[in-house]
Amino acid sequence: MRNTFILCLLITSLVFISSCKEEKTVPQIPGLSEIPLDYEIYRFEDKLYALDTMDMLNSIGEIERVHPAFSQIFFTQVLPTQNADSQFGFYNEVKRIIDYDPLKKIYDTIQRVFPDEAFFKNDLDDAFRRYKHYFPGEQEPNVYTFVSNFRFQSFIFQENNRDGVALGLDLFLAPGFNYRRIDPTNPVFSDYTIPSYMKEQIPKRVIEQLLEDKMGQLKPGIKLIDHMLYFGKKTYMLNQILPRTDMAILNEYKESAMAWCEDNEKEIWAFLLEKELLYKSDNSTISWYARPAPTSRNMPADSPGRAANYIGYKIVKAYMERFPETSLTDLINMGNGTEFLKNSKYKPPRK
Repeated sequence: MRNTFILCLLITSLVFISSCKEEKTVPQIPGLSEIPLDYEIYRFEDKLYALDTMDMLNSIGEIERVHPAFSQIFFTQVLPTQNADSQFGFYNEVKRIIDYDPLKKIYDTIQRVFPDEAFFKNDLDDAFRRYKHYFPGEQEPNVYTFVSNFRFQSFIFQENNRDGVALGLDLFLAPGFNYRRIDPTNPVFSDYTIPSYMKEQIPKRVIEQLLEDKMGQLKPGIKLIDHMLYFGKKTYMLNQILPRTDMAILNEYKESAMAWCEDNEKEIWAFLLEKELLYKSDNSTISWYARPAPTSRNMPADSPGRAANYIGYKIVKAYMERFPETSLTDLINMGNGTEFLKNSKYKPPRK
């Protein structure tokens, strides 16, 4: 459980994982359909625009009574009203948000793309059952959707004695929405980030919040191999919990980028070894090979960014194939990247 609210994905600081296309398998888990579920999906953007602006005292009070944790986060962090110096000022700030025409147009677009939660509800049901299978005793979170004016895509927070996961639906509108027009000069809306905003990303993003909460944040100063394995572990677990989801969705890559990784796995590994990059910990190396970028530095121009993370996934996959009895909890807790790599006996396939 979270003790504090942590924004897991700011629009100004996106973190991605990389991998490549491979044949998908769906692990059969006996009794999976019998695992009980107890969660709700709350469309907070609908509640916001249904507020009675002539009676803000009672209408906002009802939202705060039913959803106290998320309401506090929304009105202080997502669409902040901290400039309000009184309760009356707060009501005016909320009314200003509701009346803001550009935000209203975004909400209208959300309504067209997501008229209800049927688009992702079945996938979430299956994912939560698999999550509870792999992590016995865990409770699935309630899910909140909201509109953020392109500021936040997802975060996890504590709601009473359980987790809540929140999704900014205005950052899940691709491919039908042109994000480049928001700010053509902002790299956040570049071509290589657009796969992150696909509406099919929603189930993956929910599970990713839960996994990152378990894994903790990457510590500064760690080696490239540790970055690679962090994202490799996460990709592997996502693939177990969302086995029907294409790797392009799980890893936020275009098909062409995935194909390049698959075709050049041996060459990527050879490059990392030849340049002695695995055990470097400088920020430049990490940025060049493990963080979002149009391409991976000094690799061919058609290479995608984060190519090293693809190898991280393949190393984890090789380890889990050697030691299939390893639980996902055990996988998370394995922290020595050098030992993990050694024990995986990873070797890229020969062509």
